[in-house]
Amino acid sequence: MNALETINELMTGGVTRAKIFDLQSIVESLPNQLEQEDHTTHHWAPGVYIREMNLLAGTVVVGKIHNHAHLSIITKGKVRVSSEFETATYDGPKIWLSPAGIKRAIFAIEDTQWFTVHHNENDTHDLDEIERFVIAPDFDTFDENKKLEVIP
Repeated sequence: MNALETINELMTGGVTRAKIFDLQSIVESLPNQLEQEDHTTHHWAPGVYIREMNLLAGTVVVGKIHNHAHLSIITKGKVRVSSEFETATYDGPKIWLSPAGIKRAIFAIEDTQWFTVHHNENDTHDLDEIERFVIAPDFDTFDENKKLEVIP
């Protein structure tokens, strides 16, 4: 089975967390797979960070684990999104609340413009600082961060 057949199999029914990590390893090993950062633009407003991704049709991206719920917005295009909980096809325009702690695999069916909107607690433009706040490097860290949150 070639890499594209494997990717297709991993992104259809029965998706598990382990399959998404397998897919991430495959995507990272593919020659000519465009770096996500090459198609990413960053936007700021007071207290807000917005990440814009422009995905070319046929692109596969495995997302990161977000520490916090955030808005996702597709302004144009069509993608298939798989997580351990569901696989769905989204057509732009679409806006939804993306819950924390989910790792997703994304396949761009059409050229797609996707925004994620995040709280920027320190109002920083330092992408490393934003990443440390917004992203958990793994599920164990995510789970530990949730235990440390104090809800009044």
